Amino acid sequence: MPNVRPDRFELLRFFKYAPNTQFVIPVYQRNYIWTAKKQVRKYLDDYKAVLSGERVKHFIGIIMYLQIQRSIGFFEFSVVDGQQRFVTTFLMLYALKKIAMEAGNLTFATQINDLYLTNQYAKNYNDKLKLKPLVSDDDVFSKIIKDDLQNLTKEEKKSNVYINYITVKKYLKELYGHFQLEQMLEAFDKFYFVAIPLDSSEDDAQKIFETINSAGAALTKSDLIRNYILMNMQSYEQDRLYKEYWYPMEKSFASSGKIENFFRMFLANRNYNLSNMEDIYDVFQIWFDKNRSNYGIEQSLKTICKYAKYYNDLFIKEKVEIAPEIDVALKEFKKNAIEPTAPLLMEIYNLYDSKDDKNDRLVSAMEFAKIINLFNIYNVRRNICNQRTGILTRIVPLMLKYVLDNCDGVYSKIYEHCVRYLVDNSKGKQSFMPDDEYLKLNLSGANAYSLRNYVKTIFEKIESYNNPAVIDFSNLSIEHLMPQTPTDEWLKTLNIKKEDYEFNVHRLGNLTLATSVDNSKMSNNPFEYKKQVLQNTSHLKMNMEIINKPTWGIKEIEERTAYLIQKICDLYPYVSVGEQTVNHYNVYLKNDNSDISAFLFSDETIEIQEGSIIKCSYNNFIRDLVEDGIIKESGEKYEFLQPYSFSNIEEATNTMAPDITNCWESWVDYNKQPLSLELRAKLLNSKAKK
Repeated sequence: MPNVRPDRFELLRFFKYAPNTQFVIPVYQRNYIWTAKKQVRKYLDDYKAVLSGERVKHFIGIIMYLQIQRSIGFFEFSVVDGQQRFVTTFLMLYALKKIAMEAGNLTFATQINDLYLTNQYAKNYNDKLKLKPLVSDDDVFSKIIKDDLQNLTKEEKKSNVYINYITVKKYLKELYGHFQLEQMLEAFDKFYFVAIPLDSSEDDAQKIFETINSAGAALTKSDLIRNYILMNMQSYEQDRLYKEYWYPMEKSFASSGKIENFFRMFLANRNYNLSNMEDIYDVFQIWFDKNRSNYGIEQSLKTICKYAKYYNDLFIKEKVEIAPEIDVALKEFKKNAIEPTAPLLMEIYNLYDSKDDKNDRLVSAMEFAKIINLFNIYNVRRNICNQRTGILTRIVPLMLKYVLDNCDGVYSKIYEHCVRYLVDNSKGKQSFMPDDEYLKLNLSGANAYSLRNYVKTIFEKIESYNNPAVIDFSNLSIEHLMPQTPTDEWLKTLNIKKEDYEFNVHRLGNLTLATSVDNSKMSNNPFEYKKQVLQNTSHLKMNMEIINKPTWGIKEIEERTAYLIQKICDLYPYVSVGEQTVNHYNVYLKNDNSDISAFLFSDETIEIQEGSIIKCSYNNFIRDLVEDGIIKESGEKYEFLQPYSFSNIEEATNTMAPDITNCWESWVDYNKQPLSLELRAKLLNSKAKK
C-alpha cells in the first residue's frame, strides 16, 4: 500500500490509491443518523451543483481513520470521523450502479463495482466489500449490495440506510435523464476531502473520537462507555463482542431509555457509592481498567450484561421468568418503581442466581422475596407519611456494603442484616422507617388524596388479600364518598361547618375505589344515590361495607380511617430484629465558609442537619442537591433545607469544606471542643464489632 499522509484527495482517486483496503465503520461509532429530508438532501444538492457545473469542486470535510494492516498487502481503514458522509457516498455509488444495470449498461455497472465498491483480489467475501458498515446496519446494507430489497422486513424498511438509498436512487435517476452515466461518475471525483490516517501505536483513537464529537451532537454516556470498551481492538473482535454482548444489552433498554441510569446504579453496586450522572463515564473508566486487567474485556462485558439483565427484570420488564414468590413481590414493587434500591437488589439477584458447591442458591427465593417486600413496606410507610424515599439514593450503596461485610460470604441471615440497616440502624435518622405509632399519628388526619397513587396501591392490596377472585384494577380510580366540593345538601345533612368538612373530605376513610364512569355518576350526589352507583362495584369488599352503611358522615369517616390504617399496619408490617437505636453525637463545624450542625452516628455515618450553611464553588454535588431540593442558594452560600447523610466524617468534610486538611480537629462537640479521642475510639470499636 502506498504511504498515505494527511493530504487532500479527490474521492475516486482516493479509492484507487487503496485497491486492497476495506473501510470499516466500527461498532463504537454512533448509528447512521443522516435523514433523507435534511443532510442527504443537502448532500445530493451539492452533488447536482458540481455535476451541472455550478461549482468546480466541493469540499466534503475531513475523513479520519485508524490504519491497520490485517494481512500482507491488505489494510483496514477504521473510520473515526466521516462515517455519515462515507456511508451516504457509497449508497450513491450503489444506486448509480443499479441505474446502469436497469439501463442495460452492464459494462459501466461492472466498472463501478470493480473499481470502487469491491476489492477484487480479496479471498474472504466480507473482505471483498470496500465498505463494511456499522454492525446494526449490516443486514440492510447487505441486501442493498445483493439487490435483494424484496426480502427486507418492515422494520428494516424503516432504517435510515434503506430510506436514504431509495431517496438517493430516485434523485440520481432523475439526473440520469439530463446527464450521461460517465458524467455522473466523474462528478464524484470533484468531491474532495482531507484524509488523516492515525497510527494505532501512537494515536489514542478514543480520545480523538471524543474530541471530534464534543463539538457536535453530544455523545451519551452509554456511547462513551461502549466506545471505551470496544475501540482499541481488531474490527472482527469488536463485531463479535458487540453482537454477542453489547447489542443485545443495548436493545433490552431501547424502549425504556434507562441504559445510562443502569450504568449509574451498576457503578454504585461496584463502588458502594452513587456517582453524579455527569461523572459516570470517568468512574466507569476507572472500574473497567481495573476489572479488565484482572479478568479481561470479555469477562468484564459479561459482568455488565449480567447485571443489566437483573436491572431489566427488576425495573423494566413486565413479565419475568422467576420463582413465584419473587414474582409476587416484584409486581407490587414495580407499581411504584423504587429505583434507588437497584445497587443492592441487583446484588441480591446475583446471589440468588449463583450456586454453592452443593448446587444450592446462595440466597433463596424466599429470602429474595422478603428483601423486595422489605423495600415495599419501607416505601409505602414512608410515602403514606409524606416522607421522601429519595433518601434511598444515597443510603442504599452504603447499605449494600454493610450487608455484604456482615454476611462475610455466608448469606443465610442476609434478610436480617437488611432489616438491621434499613430499620433498626435508621432509628433517629432522616431515613427512618415509620413505625405503627408514627403511621397512625400522621395518617389519621392527613390529606390522603394527595397521596392517591400510594392509596390506590394499598386499596388494591387490601382487596386482593385472601381473595381468590382475580380483580381488574386497571379501570378503577380513587373516589371521594363525601364529595370534594361541599354542596348545601351535604352540609345540611351533616350539620357541620365548612372548615370541618374540608378537614375530613380528603381523609383516608372517605376514599374508595370506583370506575371512572361511576366516579362521574356519583359526583356531588347524596350518599343514597352514591350507594346505588357503587352497587356496580359491589364485588369489591370495601364497597360492600360502605353500601351497608345507612348514613355517611364524620363518624363513619373516623371509624373507617382507623380501620384502614390498621389494615396498612397489618399488610405492611413494621419489622425489626430488635437492635437498639444507633447512638449519635451532636457535632458542629464552623469557619469562614461553613456553619454546619450534624449528627455523628456510631456506625460512622454523619447526617447534616436542616439549616446548615456551606460556602463553596458550584460543582456537580451542589447541582444535584439543588435539583433534588435538598439545598438552596443563599447569596454566595448554600443552605440545607433538609437533612443529608454522608458515609463518614472524612467524606462530609472533603465534599463540603475541601480546604480543611484535618477533618477530625475541625469538628467540635456541643462544648465547642475538638472531638475527643474517646469518641473516635468509640466509633472505631463500633466499626470493629460490626
